[in-house]
Amino acid sequence: MRTSHVVALTTLLLGSVDLATPVRSGALVTFELYTDRAAFEARLGGSGAVRVVDFDDIDTSTVDPVPFPSYRYRGSKGVWITGENGQFVSRDFGWPTDFLPSSPPNLYAPGDNQSYVYFYTGFQSARVAGVGVVFVDADYPGDGPSSLLVRDGLGLEFSTGTVSGGNLSRLFRGIVAVDSGTNQPTPIIFEARIANGSGWAGDDDNEGVGLDDLVFATPVPSGNVGEICDNCIDDDGDGAVDRADGECEAPADGGGVGVGDLALGKMVLKCEKASAKAGVKFVQGVEKQLQSCTGAVLKCLQAKPSDPWCQLKAVETCANAKVKIDGLRDKTGTAMGKSCSDVPDEGTFPAQSFGYEAEVADCAHYGVTLNGGEDVGECILRQHLCRAEQLVSRENARALELATLGGLDVGADFPCIEPGEGSQLGLGDLARGKAALKCQQAIAKTGAKYASERQKKTEKCLDTVTACIQLKPNDPDCIPKAQAKCSKPGEAVQGSADDPKTLAGKAKTAIVKGCKAVAPSDLLAPEGLGQAALTAQCQAIGVPVLGSAADVADCMLAFHACRADRLIEEQYPRAFELRDIGFD
Repeated sequence: MRTSHVVALTTLLLGSVDLATPVRSGALVTFELYTDRAAFEARLGGSGAVRVVDFDDIDTSTVDPVPFPSYRYRGSKGVWITGENGQFVSRDFGWPTDFLPSSPPNLYAPGDNQSYVYFYTGFQSARVAGVGVVFVDADYPGDGPSSLLVRDGLGLEFSTGTVSGGNLSRLFRGIVAVDSGTNQPTPIIFEARIANGSGWAGDDDNEGVGLDDLVFATPVPSGNVGEICDNCIDDDGDGAVDRADGECEAPADGGGVGVGDLALGKMVLKCEKASAKAGVKFVQGVEKQLQSCTGAVLKCLQAKPSDPWCQLKAVETCANAKVKIDGLRDKTGTAMGKSCSDVPDEGTFPAQSFGYEAEVADCAHYGVTLNGGEDVGECILRQHLCRAEQLVSRENARALELATLGGLDVGADFPCIEPGEGSQLGLGDLARGKAALKCQQAIAKTGAKYASERQKKTEKCLDTVTACIQLKPNDPDCIPKAQAKCSKPGEAVQGSADDPKTLAGKAKTAIVKGCKAVAPSDLLAPEGLGQAALTAQCQAIGVPVLGSAADVADCMLAFHACRADRLIEEQYPRAFELRDIGFD
């Protein structure tokens, strides 16, 4: 039942939207505007159906204002908050008689006067049915109007209009999207934009407006409810992960045969082997450079927190890492192009050749339209860069935080670095900090080695099978010989981490050894190695508890196995088929 606190109502026609909780095609959607927070929360289902960011978890007792990373609340609350020129919390932004938080001690303001809010469930984009926020001291709208605007993914939007009140006012505004057919809130809001005054809240020349208590409905995943085809998790519980699930785009399958032309077959094999080798080196190089950046920043936090030069050197290290990664990208692209120059463009697509016809949709996701071999090379580079960032994210749970502190524009240049949770602090104890650094170095070094070895050993097998298919299709002994060559490395690649003879087992042993001096609490804490932020993802991939270095190793290696295999599939679209043959 609508209350008297609904002060405005707009009705719009919404077309078909693909949501986990779908709005019916052609359904009318209304936006309800609330000035009373209690009524807003009740409309969404009560306190258990809403989430609140009050910004009071950030310590402003000694430093004020305090910046925080956009992803700070992504893991705990499912929301990403980005302010123009940064995002900050303060007790009063220098105006203690004007800025009175709705929930002390802190309130929020962007570096300028615009904030953008997005929603997540884990790492997946999500939508909500309602968003609200408190505007503090919005008393001069003529100098700089304040407002809340929400948008869906199809261009539909609704705004509160200008929010204003008297001096010291604390004004709540909330918007709820409602399916008029059912009269129930419906999750179509994917973005909220908040305008507060005319600029930085602490500047006397601006109409400064503070914000507090961001309130929103529980996020609901965007897209289909079933399998997410690129997250290494069995989302729908049917035993098939990512591209192995029938809900996802099927991988290439040439039916165990080649192109039927010996000359073209030789070109295919040459291209496949050389570009795969270059791809492995590229991923290794990107990992190394990103680890040098994040490691340098972490060293400052853990071992030299009072040394101002350390952070400056770390920023320089990160800048150099970005330059080197750009150079690696150019070098790898040239190497791939040279090795594959003889293959005609049309020869890259058929399933009996490379099979890139099955990668058209995935390459489009990376902004590449496949028309020929040059496009294929560009797609592989973009995919591989993303996978390298994901690998680093599992090797260092604080990677996003550390790369940002190192001055990298992560959103623009490394968007696949996955968020963890950090505190921008170290452990505050030199001995514990050094032990944590040693552990982190062991995790990073071992993880990178495991992924590259898994990739190289598997690709060597696939090349052997490809040689039979493309060059010796009539030789009945070729495939059995290839399977024999694949067998021993296959056992090492596919074996359990609990078997010390396997790749995973050796890696787990090395990590446990390198982390033996680190207390579990330091391993997990945001000011330590931050591994606790990965708990939900580790549980989803089969590691129920993160209580030790062995648990951390199990989780990282499970994700690395998946991501390394995905690298192979990007390089070899027929990888599923070829693995089935070689590891028979």
